[in-house]
Amino acid sequence: MYMSFNVVINSETRVSENDPGGNSNNNTYAIDWSFMENCEYDVTFAFRGSYDDWSGTGESDMMGIELRGLGAISNTYNAGSEPKASGSNFLGVTHMRTQYHTANNGGAKEVVFAAMSDNAPVRFKARPQSNTFDVRLLTDNYDLSARPPLFYTLVLRFKKINQY
Repeated sequence: MYMSFNVVINSETRVSENDPGGNSNNNTYAIDWSFMENCEYDVTFAFRGSYDDWSGTGESDMMGIELRGLGAISNTYNAGSEPKASGSNFLGVTHMRTQYHTANNGGAKEVVFAAMSDNAPVRFKARPQSNTFDVRLLTDNYDLSARPPLFYTLVLRFKKINQY
């Protein structure tokens, strides 16, 4: 048996909005991590954005999620033009789903979505150390998303790794 913790992040309960354009692509959140033991964790996530009309916008059908400022070392690295291993704050990607719902008189709207099983776990070497952190929504070019969902819920699952 393993121990896990879910941390629910709602874009409406942010500490601050770091984008002068007033969108949800770079928000700061706060939490006291001391309820978790200081050990290794595998972190997965689920994401659900608000319904939106993305048709004809030219937006990519994926959006990356990056967590900055956690103060936790992960096992994720960036590959690039130089032969080096640069640490990364990248958590994973979401994808677009078309949903039909009665609030839109049966019309289609798109939703940015990721299930817990859609991305590989990211291993954190210890619990996060900083009580404030940023959630950044990225384009497929790793820039801040020009058109993120208006609202979102992000659930982080921290699964404790038992060391024997």
